[in-house]
Amino acid sequence: MPPRLCQSDDELRERIRNSVCIDSSSGCWLWLPAKDTRWGYGYLWINHGISWKDGKLVKASRLSYGLFNGEIGRDMQVLHRCDVPACVNPEHLFLGSQSDNMVDCYRKGRHPITQRMRDNMRQNRIVGGRKGKHYGKQSSSNPSR
Repeated sequence: MPPRLCQSDDELRERIRNSVCIDSSSGCWLWLPAKDTRWGYGYLWINHGISWKDGKLVKASRLSYGLFNGEIGRDMQVLHRCDVPACVNPEHLFLGSQSDNMVDCYRKGRHPITQRMRDNMRQNRIVGGRKGKHYGKQSSSNPSR
């Protein structure tokens, strides 16, 4: 009989629980093993067959959501309420479309464009979205305003 490498859902849930440190102040389950260096999301290798070649690399937050909360639609993403990429607490995760993810990103101020826009507004002292108004004073370049 060949060795059994395939993992059941219960084994995977236990694997997740054993791979986190729980932050008592936030409730986040912080993923400790492999994380991507750019964004900090956790990853793990799961096996689907009798050989390691039958496995695949998956996002830990996506696997956690699927195991604890239920099925994830094909075009759905797993988003974080806590905004902590390493968190895999199923209570902190929710489903959304790519569009929902971008809106969430903008609202939480994480999108690089929003940071650049804020920096540009501060640099140009734009108030109320109108360039040329500098904290209630008229710009010298356009005295008619």
